[in-house]
Amino acid sequence: MKKLTQTFAMLLLTLLMLVSCEETNPVETPDIPSAPKNLRANARDEASIAIKWDASASESDTMVYYIEISSTGSDVIAPVTANKSQHSWVFTTLKPGNKYTFTVYSKYSGGSKCTNPPSIMWATAKRIKDAMLYETASSYGSGLALYDATTGGAKNYKVANGDKWDIGLDTRKVGTNDEWDIGSPSLLSYNYPSGTRTTLTQQKTNYEATNNITNIDDVYDTDILAPDIARYYDFTDVTTGFVFAVKTADGNFAKVFVKANGGKLLQGASPNRYVVVDISYQMTSGIPYALFGGKGEMPDIPGLVVSTSKKVVPGNK
Repeated sequence: MKKLTQTFAMLLLTLLMLVSCEETNPVETPDIPSAPKNLRANARDEASIAIKWDASASESDTMVYYIEISSTGSDVIAPVTANKSQHSWVFTTLKPGNKYTFTVYSKYSGGSKCTNPPSIMWATAKRIKDAMLYETASSYGSGLALYDATTGGAKNYKVANGDKWDIGLDTRKVGTNDEWDIGSPSLLSYNYPSGTRTTLTQQKTNYEATNNITNIDDVYDTDILAPDIARYYDFTDVTTGFVFAVKTADGNFAKVFVKANGGKLLQGASPNRYVVVDISYQMTSGIPYALFGGKGEMPDIPGLVVSTSKKVVPGNK
């Protein structure tokens, strides 16, 4: 009887230890991870698109990111896998004119994918760097065609060819005050002998962490381009680079990044001062995925004034 009691006691103690172990060492890894957030895109050139996302709340050593890509064209792109600490990817060998949908899953190694992954549709765009617009007094041309088929880049035009301008620079004083404006040529103070085109613009973008960007590649966006009305931007008191979107009279979408150098946007010496712009230009008319859009209005750019009515310069003829 005594031996039976001891045996029963040992079995009871073993059972209690097992229960205790189960209570203090639960399995915490869920079967399905939470999805990554804030997926955004950047068209690097005519053949590549970069995407970026914020980490999944479930990120761990056993989790990866699985990216699926579909195209409106005939090209087929295999899925890719990024490790847990990698929150961006650049896709190359893409085709101009096609629209691509990127879907980013979080996934446990050997396990299930998240059930609500973010997706974004984007297209490639031509990149034109270091184009210049010259001040009003210059003989080099204050207007810019964002893309010229002959040169393969942007092209300057004078007021006599205002009908070829997509954007313009106007540095005429208003009274005795300096005012430096860039934007839709239809709102600037010039009298164009051949008329001019109406360019729509948009003041909307998502800056990465700071307004003081120095490169157009720094700006990732979450929505398509949607310029709605003509605008121009008074940057007289601005010391940092800024971005605006464009829809040309021909229906091509673009983004224009006005660059700062040493805290100045209007550079050089009079009468040939200039601004330098980088352009992301959608070669196919009617495709608004030219790396612009945003999850909110453009952050405040100190000193920037936005106008939607025509600039008036007293005495201008």
